[in-house]
Amino acid sequence: MLAFYFLLLASAYSFLLENPQGNGGTTITNQYLTISKFYEEMKLQQADTANVHRETIKLRHDTDNSLTLLTSQLQQKIELLDKRLAEIARHNDSNSDFINLEQKYIQLDQKYSNFEQNYITQGHELAMLKNNLQTNHNTSIKDLGTQIKTLQTNHNASITNLGIELKNVEKNQNIHFVDVEAKMRAATIMNNQTFIHLQQQIDNSTEQVAMTAHPSSNSNKAGIIKFDNVAFSVGIKNLTAFKNSGKFVCEKEGLYILSVKIYSNTNGAHFYISLNGNTISYTKISFNGNHPSAMENTSTAVLTVQLRLNDSVWVFYPRASHVAGSAWSTFTIVKIK
Repeated sequence: MLAFYFLLLASAYSFLLENPQGNGGTTITNQYLTISKFYEEMKLQQADTANVHRETIKLRHDTDNSLTLLTSQLQQKIELLDKRLAEIARHNDSNSDFINLEQKYIQLDQKYSNFEQNYITQGHELAMLKNNLQTNHNTSIKDLGTQIKTLQTNHNASITNLGIELKNVEKNQNIHFVDVEAKMRAATIMNNQTFIHLQQQIDNSTEQVAMTAHPSSNSNKAGIIKFDNVAFSVGIKNLTAFKNSGKFVCEKEGLYILSVKIYSNTNGAHFYISLNGNTISYTKISFNGNHPSAMENTSTAVLTVQLRLNDSVWVFYPRASHVAGSAWSTFTIVKIK
């Protein structure tokens, strides 16, 4: 683009130099360059510019900001120059306009020379900076290599130590695992036993066991009183044995309430409650020292007992006495826990 403007200026010069006389016969003086000299200078300057361009092309990207500003200024000047040249071509302005244009061209050339000098200076500075960076880079690479070797040595030592520690940890863990496994098996067995026992307790505590029975008829004798008329029962399997023997046999362990009520007309009658042959309750029904001919009374005994499996409970007369049958006399047993 710049060469085009040089050619354009050369054309303008040749127009003035090759036309020694105008309409008024005025001759242009020798203060301007000849065409051949101008071309020669222009070619030399273009050759220098090309050399500078080749030498600085590798560093150009580092000075883009400066080039952008200066190029913008050159573009503005060149655009102004284009306009003025166009005006000269269209209107053939006076020689004074051309002189002004020449001065502007000289100023533009000076600015370009200054720009070129600054660009070269920056190129040298960038080259020095590149050399410094390369030197620092080489030094850093060497130091980094040394550090990497040191780290590798430390790493290898750490790996060796870690392997030894892992073996020790693995050995200790195996011992600990065997111990934990044995404890877990023991705990599992214990938990199972505890669960079974607890389940049995829950089952025993939630199972219902109850019975209410009466003598089927009146009797007047000593010994075990048979409550062979079972009015209600739940949770008792062997009622037949109870009816025949008069003995209640515990089928489910737990806490029971016993209630015995007997109606008798025998003076001095009394009854006992026995647990596995051991008397646990004494109850006197009635007694009158005058020995009346008729004497009717009812007595009740209520107590709580802890019965084990197969424990036996019964009610008996120590001597012959009257027992009223049916609902007049009652034996009730209830499991409460």
